[in-house]
Amino acid sequence: MKKYFLTFIALFFVSFLATAQSTETTKSPSKVTAVVFHADWCPYCTKLSDKIESIKADIDISDVEFIRFDFTDKDTKEATQAFAAANSVMSVLENHKGTGFLVLIDSETKEELVKIGAKDSKEKIKASFEKYLN
Repeated sequence: MKKYFLTFIALFFVSFLATAQSTETTKSPSKVTAVVFHADWCPYCTKLSDKIESIKADIDISDVEFIRFDFTDKDTKEATQAFAAANSVMSVLENHKGTGFLVLIDSETKEELVKIGAKDSKEKIKASFEKYLN
């Protein structure tokens, strides 16, 4: 009888923990992913990064998932290739060459939405984010 009682208690706690975990509030998945084409040696990358940081004061982009494709050296290029293949974003990598820009994609479908470059104005960058975040 003691064995059955302990089994019952164990099942109760397992059930309770599963229910507690399923009712926790979690952050909803991002609708938009920003794939940043970056290299440490790229002056346009710094310029784009500064513009992205400056629009954070105007709009909330905390729901945007940022992925960085790093082309700084051979090792980071290889890591980028592996990451892109493992995360269903290889087409984005294959469709674009260079650094100093980002591509906004639909997080679910991986469809490319817009390409934003370091030469784009802060207003254009802000408008692109706003368009796809709403």
